[in-house]
Amino acid sequence: MSAEGYLTARTKFSNTLAELKQMVDVIGSVGSVLRDSPDRFIFANQPIGLPMEATMTSDARSTDAGAWPSVEKIMMLLKRYHDEKVAMQNAWDALPQATKDAMKSPNDLIKRRSW
Repeated sequence: MSAEGYLTARTKFSNTLAELKQMVDVIGSVGSVLRDSPDRFIFANQPIGLPMEATMTSDARSTDAGAWPSVEKIMMLLKRYHDEKVAMQNAWDALPQATKDAMKSPNDLIKRRSW
């Protein structure tokens, strides 16, 4: 495996990690609002209506229904996360030590979750 191959695998994993963080942020945000103010939350752009006090007050919160991930989307992203993590680690393991000494290890991405 070349350094370029490792960098490609690392970039793919980093992009997937960023996508996963965005998904976690959406899910976490909705969860927080539902926990704290279920009477003031609505998914926008979907056909089910709620009473006006849930949607027309100054403290009402909404999330676009299209931004809410399906179980299938979550699972596909998690599968990609795991597959790309393994590919990145395998690419790293195949590098000679001298090349590793000049590059960032995959551990900084794998352990860098703050959510």
